[in-house]
Amino acid sequence: MVIFHSPNKYYYAMAKTGTMKQAIPMNDRFESRFDYQKVAPGAYKAMDALDGWIARCDALDPVLIDLARLRASQLNGCVYCVDLHWRDLRDKGVPERRLAALPTWRESAIFDNRERAVLEWTEAVTFIHGDRADDASYRRTVAVLGESVIAALTVVIATINAWNRLSIAARLQPEIDADSH
Repeated sequence: MVIFHSPNKYYYAMAKTGTMKQAIPMNDRFESRFDYQKVAPGAYKAMDALDGWIARCDALDPVLIDLARLRASQLNGCVYCVDLHWRDLRDKGVPERRLAALPTWRESAIFDNRERAVLEWTEAVTFIHGDRADDASYRRTVAVLGESVIAALTVVIATINAWNRLSIAARLQPEIDADSH
């Protein structure tokens, strides 16, 4: 993607097609659109109920849950959820270096076999199109985690993917504080 700047607007060119499309102006890009708790409280409560089940689930360690949530949020480009789960992991004692290495987990020796299995399955389920969530990924993951854990993990991944899409559509933004600058 190539960005072209003009005095009031930003444009991007799709290299494949050569077409130009107007992007969202910077001043509009960071305004939230709506609050699901106010305009769709039933849907919000349903999503919150899934998170409640995940919190009570004994099958997965809370750090593994948040690793899956952070990785899916990175893949989906959800700024609100990346910030939230980065902070959650940091609050659970995960070092910044491990968090920074997450996008390159396949090339990093920092992650153990359980973490690698969680991250592989997270990518497989998040990128569901094509042949993702393929048999080879499943076999590698289930060999490390077991069937009940992979089932619970799949619920975690499906839930964070739904939260990501809801948050992106509403343009939710993380709070800007002293840590942000």
